[in-house]
Amino acid sequence: MKPGVIWALGLAVAVLVVAKIHRRWLRQSQPTPASASTTAPAPPPSGGDRAFSRRVVSLVPVIAAALVLSACAPGASTDSTLVPSLTSGPAAEDSVPPTPQLDAARLEEGEALYGQYCASCHGADLSGDPEWKTPNADGSYRPPPHDSSGHTWHHSDRLLMTITRDGSDFPESRMPPFGDTLTDEQITAIFEFIKASWEPQERDAQWRVTWGEEHREQS
Repeated sequence: MKPGVIWALGLAVAVLVVAKIHRRWLRQSQPTPASASTTAPAPPPSGGDRAFSRRVVSLVPVIAAALVLSACAPGASTDSTLVPSLTSGPAAEDSVPPTPQLDAARLEEGEALYGQYCASCHGADLSGDPEWKTPNADGSYRPPPHDSSGHTWHHSDRLLMTITRDGSDFPESRMPPFGDTLTDEQITAIFEFIKASWEPQERDAQWRVTWGEEHREQS
């Protein structure tokens, strides 16, 4: 049940309780037979008091219906602390599709292409240069690993494709362009092979980055 509906029903119940208290007061104020007491009986309630009580009771269903309808209206505002946002937090995480399964045929093709074009720099086991974190004299860095120990899985598919095809525009990188040697499909196959070396949590993280980038451009 929506918070607005609960609030409306609660207010209606409160109005009904007030009306009942008022009617009980009216009954208790009725004149009683004379007794030995010297205290004078309370004056009988006026016709206006009775009319007021009846009017309050009759308005209870009207007030409740109006409040419920206003709370359920399509444009009605809702307290953000009660209704979670669908654009951030856990709800946003739930909207990301499952990580795609790797394609066995593409993975096999990528393994062969990686051995031919990438292994000489990034290592046959994808471990990169042992000193990849240490800068050279000119400020550039040696080839990094592509397995889970590196940062390849931090980047989206689109960025990885761009760097491999066009070369890196970072002055610290020596990555040459392969756009004249490999097609986009072949580069995709190479990264299919690389992704197979990542742990599930790294594959999921890289997929969220990829999907988030594509989703932002479509929205």
